[in-house]
Amino acid sequence: MAFNGSGVFLRAYNWVQDKANSIPITASRMDAEFDNLAAGLTGAVAKDGQTVGVVLNGVTINGATMTGGNVTVPTATTGDNTTKAASTAFVAASIALISRTGEESFRFSSSTYETGWLLENGQTLGSTSSGATRTGTTFQALFNFLWANGTNTTCPMLTSAGSASTRGASAAADWAANKRLTIPSVAHGDTILSLTGTSADLGTATTGEVKSHTHEVGANGSMSATGATVGLVPGTGSATGSTGGSKNAAAGQYRGFYIHI
Repeated sequence: MAFNGSGVFLRAYNWVQDKANSIPITASRMDAEFDNLAAGLTGAVAKDGQTVGVVLNGVTINGATMTGGNVTVPTATTGDNTTKAASTAFVAASIALISRTGEESFRFSSSTYETGWLLENGQTLGSTSSGATRTGTTFQALFNFLWANGTNTTCPMLTSAGSASTRGASAAADWAANKRLTIPSVAHGDTILSLTGTSADLGTATTGEVKSHTHEVGANGSMSATGATVGLVPGTGSATGSTGGSKNAAAGQYRGFYIHI
């Protein structure tokens, strides 16, 4: 065997020892010695690229280990900007920095759940026994984040029955108690903003697109509302205009704010 299993080459014979033992140099012993050298070289990898189709097992070169054709490299520090190979752990840590729990995104969707993201429309989070909108450990990181960074006003806490509650000793304790935590609500229903008008120009209100509303004033006077002059009664401070309607904005394709779980 040319190598001892730890990468050390083993000679077949020791010529100095042979001389001391009065063993003559013979053709058969020379052949055996050189055959051993040839076997060692054949089992090595030629750095000029002549070795093809070799599977390296347990070989480590400058920290990179090759086993069964797979290369395992040390995990570089997250954010390291070098030419080092990127391990899967490095890539996962880098992605986690891009989309961290609690990050918000403005997305072209009105779905209440996109993979890894929740629409901020007042959905609730909790354990599988909490009765929340979103349950299970998939949402526990966001539960913990909002528990720590929100308040009972911005992120209300509810019991498993849906009644108002308050934060307990810790996020873990409230999770174990099957409480529900409400995510922020910046949406109106499932939508928050119309970016493309389809029924009317966004800059022009048409009949039926503006709700009845009140104009506040602070002194006597008059103003025009719905094409007619409306007299303001002293002391009332307001005048009602418009004839109704069902929208505050033109119809269109809506986008939503999402929070990363």
